[in-house]
Amino acid sequence: ILNAVLLDILKMFSPFIPYATEEIYQNSFLGTGKAKKLGKGNEISICISNWPQPQKVDERRLQSAEKVVKIISFVRKWKHDNKLALNAPLKEVVIAKELEKELTEAVDDIKGSMNISAVKFGPGDLEVEEGIRISIRG
Repeated sequence: ILNAVLLDILKMFSPFIPYATEEIYQNSFLGTGKAKKLGKGNEISICISNWPQPQKVDERRLQSAEKVVKIISFVRKWKHDNKLALNAPLKEVVIAKELEKELTEAVDDIKGSMNISAVKFGPGDLEVEEGIRISIRG
């Protein structure tokens, strides 16, 4: 996804900074074959490539991402309130079992952003907001 976003940004900047965007395109996308792998064509120059098209927004994933942000924000606040450094390791965070199907893909993001050893699903004793409960074990 990151390469696709970078390529689209390069295309949008190309009318304003053509030499720099062309250099990045040639070295990072065309030369490595990434443009073709992304399904964005294999044009010889960024100047003649197709303009980026808007992507369809997956509302379900967007709502899941908002829940993940709320959980991470809550854990940050919990660490602050308990006078822990934001990078202090936590042993475990348990997220409400009913969110397991929706948030399974985001477990690594939650663990990595807050230095959590394990994220599990089960009963939570702290309410992040209505419908989102977690437990934190330091």
